[in-house]
Amino acid sequence: MIENGIAPEQIQYGLQALGLLTIAMSFGKDVRREVYKRQKGKCNACHEHFDKLQTHHRTPHSLGGPDTIDNAVGLCPEDHHEADILAFQGIIYPQVHK
Repeated sequence: MIENGIAPEQIQYGLQALGLLTIAMSFGKDVRREVYKRQKGKCNACHEHFDKLQTHHRTPHSLGGPDTIDNAVGLCPEDHHEADILAFQGIIYPQVHK
């Protein structure tokens, strides 16, 4: 059901992006490890090296994106937050698709 032009999954995703809702939408340990290894510890957006990256969906769950290595990208906390906020607004974070 869409209310005021916003689908429930968009509201749910937005609340999660803002840190107001926690949902188990996480990649498995093997996927997270492979993303880090594939990117050599560098954030896909700012290209800085980090001891740990946050795994982000290239295609969001709300649009049918799976928790697979092909749909995963590693971002630093700052860029991951920015990507989530933009996704809530319907904007694709360009650095996620490089």
